[in-house]
Amino acid sequence: SKEEAAANNKNLTSKLSAGNRPPAATPAPEPEPEEPAPPAPVSAAKTDPVTTPATDSKMPVVYVIYYSTYGHIKTMADCVVAGLKESGVDAKLFRVEETLSEEVLGKMHAAPKADDPIANAADLPNADGFIFGFPTRFGAMPAQMKAFFDQTGGHWMKG
Repeated sequence: SKEEAAANNKNLTSKLSAGNRPPAATPAPEPEPEEPAPPAPVSAAKTDPVTTPATDSKMPVVYVIYYSTYGHIKTMADCVVAGLKESGVDAKLFRVEETLSEEVLGKMHAAPKADDPIANAADLPNADGFIFGFPTRFGAMPAQMKAFFDQTGGHWMKG
């Protein structure tokens, strides 16, 4: 009946609130964390002394190539290089050549250009990989990046 159910419920509630709760399940111990696997060796190392340090010829070389008008992309590129180096990569930072005149850059209130070396399309085969950083201009890449990529046509033709 409803009265018996209510009485049982009241009795159970009073027992639980009086500290007579059933014991909680003991959580299982957490497993020991596994050691991370060592990084896979790089199979084809570059031997060019300009791009590969003599201390570790197996270190991959990655070029971080950026264009930055106001310095924001430069800041991100610096962070990418720091992360790559922390991961054991020989990261090299380059900026693409500016195509705007100093007069135009001054009117735009552009940041001064960094002292990073200018990227040269002829040097691209010396790297194992690339990371490009650039802003968008109305949904497209800046003309400076397009001009740089246009210089790589010979590499595309070679395959």
